[in-house]
Amino acid sequence: PNMGLQLNALVKSGGNDFSGSAYYAYTGRSLQSDNIGRYTNIISPERLSYRDDTNVELGGRILTNKLWFFGSFRQRREIDEIVAVCKKPDGSQCDQNNHDRFFTIKVTDQINAKHRVIGFVQPHYRNRTGGGSATADWSTATARVGFEGTWKGEWQYVPTSRLVISVLGG
Repeated sequence: PNMGLQLNALVKSGGNDFSGSAYYAYTGRSLQSDNIGRYTNIISPERLSYRDDTNVELGGRILTNKLWFFGSFRQRREIDEIVAVCKKPDGSQCDQNNHDRFFTIKVTDQINAKHRVIGFVQPHYRNRTGGGSATADWSTATARVGFEGTWKGEWQYVPTSRLVISVLGG
């Protein structure tokens, strides 16, 4: 039995050809609707200062038909005003700042036709800042910086065309 969520995911691998992609997305204050607070007595929702999302990835060969890599970097940033009667010392609205950085690195070594070794690491760095309220001064804002990650080492053995044996840890 397994308690909680179990997830099996396939992560891209490099190959003999180099390939990659990149994207950038942005949302600013001018793209956020404000039809709640303007036309009702309901407190307006958090206002978005900005949000962006950047991703770059590349995979390819180190040694043809033998050693491949895949790597990616993703960064997400967001600043929102906090719905509260809270002002910073300069008079501006209190806000919360979220900044995440994700890295993925995978290396695959095809030792021979029957043996393959895979190494994988995916660290995630996060920085969260926010706080203040009607009763708590902005100076009590908290900063939460953290690191978490996933890693895996795997050995694959293919003794016949009908059997694959994998041993992994992580």
